[in-house]
Amino acid sequence: MKEPVYASRWPQLAKWWDTATITNQSEVAAVAKRLVAAKDRYRSVEAKTGVPWWMIAGIHEREASQSWNKQLAQGDPLNQVSTNVPRGMGPFNTWEEGAIAALQHDKLTSVSDWCIEKALHWQEKYNGWGYFYRGIPSPYVWGATSNQRPGKFVSDGVWSPSTMDRQIGCAAMLKGMMAIDPSIKLVRESAEPEAPQLARAPAGAAAPGEGARADKGTGAGLLRRARQHIGEEYVNIQVPKDDPNWKGPWDCAEFISWLVYQEAGVLYGCVDDKAKPSEADAYTGGWQQDVERLGIRVSIEKAAATVGGIVLRYPPPGGMGHIALCDGKGGTVEAKGRKYGVVADTVQNRGWHTGVLIPGIKYDAVGDVVAISPPAELYARNTPNMDKAIIVRIQEALAAKGFSPGDIDGEYGPDTEAAVVAFQLSEGLVADGQTGRETAEALGIALTGAKPVESIKPVEPVQTGPKPIEIPKPIESVKPLEPGVKPILPGLIPGLIPKILPSLLPGVAAMNPLIGLAAAVLPDILKAVVGDKAGTVAGAVTQAVTQITQTQNPEEARNKLNADPAAVAALQLKLAEIAAAQEDKREQAQLALLKEQNEQEGKRQQAQMAMLKEQHDAEAKKREAQLEQIRAEIEDTKGARSTFAALALANSPMAWGAPVVSVLVTVGFFGILLILVLRGMAQGEQVAQIINITVGALAAAFATVVSFWLGSSQGSRQKDAATTAAMESQVKQSDALQSTMLQAQAKQAEVLQSTVRTAMATAPASAAPKPSNFRRCMDIVMAYDGGFSEDPSDPAGVSQFGIKIGTLRDWRHDDGLTVEDVKKLGRDEACEIYRTRYWNVLRCDDLPLGVDLVAFDFGVNAGTGRSAKMLQQVVGAADDGSIGDATLAATKAMPPKDVIKEMSNRRLDYYRDLPNANLLRNRTAAVEKTAMEMVNPGGAGNPQA
Repeated sequence: MKEPVYASRWPQLAKWWDTATITNQSEVAAVAKRLVAAKDRYRSVEAKTGVPWWMIAGIHEREASQSWNKQLAQGDPLNQVSTNVPRGMGPFNTWEEGAIAALQHDKLTSVSDWCIEKALHWQEKYNGWGYFYRGIPSPYVWGATSNQRPGKFVSDGVWSPSTMDRQIGCAAMLKGMMAIDPSIKLVRESAEPEAPQLARAPAGAAAPGEGARADKGTGAGLLRRARQHIGEEYVNIQVPKDDPNWKGPWDCAEFISWLVYQEAGVLYGCVDDKAKPSEADAYTGGWQQDVERLGIRVSIEKAAATVGGIVLRYPPPGGMGHIALCDGKGGTVEAKGRKYGVVADTVQNRGWHTGVLIPGIKYDAVGDVVAISPPAELYARNTPNMDKAIIVRIQEALAAKGFSPGDIDGEYGPDTEAAVVAFQLSEGLVADGQTGRETAEALGIALTGAKPVESIKPVEPVQTGPKPIEIPKPIESVKPLEPGVKPILPGLIPGLIPKILPSLLPGVAAMNPLIGLAAAVLPDILKAVVGDKAGTVAGAVTQAVTQITQTQNPEEARNKLNADPAAVAALQLKLAEIAAAQEDKREQAQLALLKEQNEQEGKRQQAQMAMLKEQHDAEAKKREAQLEQIRAEIEDTKGARSTFAALALANSPMAWGAPVVSVLVTVGFFGILLILVLRGMAQGEQVAQIINITVGALAAAFATVVSFWLGSSQGSRQKDAATTAAMESQVKQSDALQSTMLQAQAKQAEVLQSTVRTAMATAPASAAPKPSNFRRCMDIVMAYDGGFSEDPSDPAGVSQFGIKIGTLRDWRHDDGLTVEDVKKLGRDEACEIYRTRYWNVLRCDDLPLGVDLVAFDFGVNAGTGRSAKMLQQVVGAADDGSIGDATLAATKAMPPKDVIKEMSNRRLDYYRDLPNANLLRNRTAAVEKTAMEMVNPGGAGNPQA
């Protein structure tokens, strides 16, 4: 669950604070006196953290009964590493050191503008949002006040609806301290905040998608964009609002907020509308907040009659709301749930709280008023006039399916609501905790009368575009259209087809009724049909149905399948082969594309190497010319000196030429210099110019003399030789470096080419491979472990998609990864971690369908070693924690349903004493149910890769 929004909570907190009275005056006064006596110690922590001392005191009393030998974070011993949440803190030398660490851990040090409403909000956050989602004031804050209600988490994750928390709450303690210490002055939240504005895209953010305008968009534009995404999948994740190419997955609020940003360039319905568009987190609670503060609230009827209008269901405590875009005719486009994906549906017979129009969006004139029919029967928390007998029926159905509603008492309370949410998540429905028509149908009950539902025909969506393909639940209980889904059970077809086919897939069947028949037998085939632009798969599917049923008449084909389970099994096998062949074709196309990209990359690298070689050659020629010039200068100087030495050895009069000239130049230079110093410059411009020319000539001559005589020494000759050698060495090093770079680039290109050749050589042959069940199992696990979590009550710690920060550091070999890195973890990388660290370790591709899901889910939840040992114990193999050929053989020799059932029973035994046992029991029941539906009792094969 997402964190509640402070901006929408503080008015309620202010009201509770103003109306709260203390119910146990004497005990509160005694505790308050004790806390005020330690004010100086609390003030020392306040000075280093900015957290008010009275707030620290209240937390200290709640967590450790003001013990100075216990940690402020959770009350564990100060001199030991904590074992309760938050775990791993300490040991600390002083209480103050541990208190500062605790406040930093829970980010209280990030708040600077403390007011009483914000203090109450953060104190509840410090303890956790469990009470908020149960819909009652947290006793951590409101204990011993008139606001307290029954209900308590007696341990981490274990809820008791009737237990009353006997500890004094932080609010009561603060009121008691204020009565003793008048220096406590509270700041209040502003009752009249500045009128908020819609958050425009921040500077530097990516522009909205094509067609969006900075000043406004249109309702018709919203609808046009929404319809382009019908058929895409649903997952509860955060979507980058500034990515115009995002093609799913979506959740309901993310979908509508993305549409608004792409159309109008504004953030709306997010927890923080001023965040970066790529990081803003949309939530139906955020939509509720923005409707109250920013939006245009309209009636549901007006929204339904407006093209691009929005209908919103507020999120209840512990559940999720829902939101949909209207087409102006009573229809919707929405990300409805995991079972449906993005679909066209209707506003009719569903629960909505309000209609919404977005400021800055231009809407067409409202059409004919759409009369909205509310749901005939809806059971939800705090709904008046509910029939207790129906609630008992709901509770009994939940319990029968393994989702504990608590006491079966006819009260639609927090436990029943939590069980409904868990059931809805397992079925891919909207997880709002409400029992309406679809949830009742999935439970197999009716919300009126006494007879359970046998077959409830879904409400037909208003046709506003391509109609979504929905596979009826009895055929597939998890998400349809997912690769690698095992064919439905042959034994079920005779009973299901008469119910399904009369209303089967009107959009697909209208194009080709035989494809509609094939979809009823193997829903996955639609993925292949839709993905084949050439239409060859549709032809192959039609031919397969015709061959097996021996007719091209859809009605006769349906009758044949109704009457002959063997024909159904044969058609399943044939359709699975077609789907696998299409998948192989897709992979071959990807390899061909990779090869093409590799060739283009090779050409680019060759061009770069040629250019680099040309630059290297030009640079080498330039350095060689410079080196030749230096050599010539050195040789000239050396030649002059050699001539002089030869004349001197021969006692030639010419040998005196150099010394005489040197003396004359030296005497002349210093003589004129001395005259100029002693007598100064002569008057007259012409005389000055002559003197300047003379001095310049003598100076140049003198420099030549110095160079000649001093350069003739042995040291100078050695210096010249060293200079030449250094230049030559530099040239050689540069040549070697350039050569190494060229060789490295050539080697990189060869490695890339080799990789592609290897991939092409090891690609699956055209004989249709059996698809892996990984993606389907991954979606089921993600339903429980998906999303970002850093709730202190979560034993997994900081995680994204269930991947802990420690696991991610180990995966990327980077110990410096932070919480922000975990938040940015993508679904694809998370799936690869699950595949490598869990799926492959447990050899799930080699396990029977259904067994692979149970082993994988328990491995993710409790560790691969424990999951492997449990499987080995069930099938009678040696329980060494490593799945090998012997374990696989023993598993395949045992009926898959027996393995699934026994593993699920052992999982329940394992979870029995854990703090969150109730949630884990519900998860186990849902996974067992889905795994059973994967099993093929007819023995048609095990289609894993």
